[in-house]
Amino acid sequence: KLSYSLLLYREGSQPFHKRGIPVLFIPGNAGSGKQVRSMASEAAREHVRNSSRGHLDFWAVDFEDELSALSGDLLLSQTKF
Repeated sequence: KLSYSLLLYREGSQPFHKRGIPVLFIPGNAGSGKQVRSMASEAAREHVRNSSRGHLDFWAVDFEDELSALSGDLLLSQTKF
């Protein structure tokens, strides 16, 4: 059985509450939800620079580095998650 997960990543030392602007990161083939860090860091910097509204909550789906481009069954499982 596959055990996918949804991860919350927040840049900096923001308090833990889910009230920010949600951003969903879905990795591609053989990707990891942990890849959200670099994208979130850059996006958070731009958000602060261009907007004074709230903060961003980055949600990342972790598909366990699966080779989904090679399997229709895996894509179906990921879609259902």
